[in-house]
Amino acid sequence: MSNETLLDITGQPSIENIMRRNRLRWFWHVNRTTNPDGLPSLIKKAMFAHFHDEKRPSNIGRCKQWEDKILKDINELQIQNWRRLTIDRKKWRATINKNVYVKPVFANIKDIVYQYKKQSAQRRKTDLAALTGSIKHKVTEILVKENKQYKYPGCELRFKPQGITNHVRSCVAAKAWCKRNRIK
Repeated sequence: MSNETLLDITGQPSIENIMRRNRLRWFWHVNRTTNPDGLPSLIKKAMFAHFHDEKRPSNIGRCKQWEDKILKDINELQIQNWRRLTIDRKKWRATINKNVYVKPVFANIKDIVYQYKKQSAQRRKTDLAALTGSIKHKVTEILVKENKQYKYPGCELRFKPQGITNHVRSCVAAKAWCKRNRIK
């Protein structure tokens, strides 16, 4: 099951949206920090500073910096004027939490997962049949079920689903029957 489908069914936001929200929350905190005398704090200066003497390896290229990631997040959320928005805490929180709300969980989640597992098993079976040229069956798919027990054609014994597989493996007459019915 794809992550998008699973997140949609369970109502959870994607991890990318959560990480974006957390980065922008930290950005808001750092952007608003000032010293008691009204000057920007050391954290804010370091965050927005450029170090001209810093040398980077030429073979690696330019690494993504924190500020590049923040600008990308601001662009993805389509925030027009972030300086004005960071002044009002409620507006900023509403803006960065836009894609992170938890949606209600589907009522029939068990049925959806069951259907997905059933479809996956069928798809694997057909893929295996395409590779080998024949479909392999389980013992319980071929045998006749009577009163919650399976009737074995080799020796006419009746077994519960848990016991029939072991009997088929151990019964000498069953080996030819299993090959004839393509049972794994």
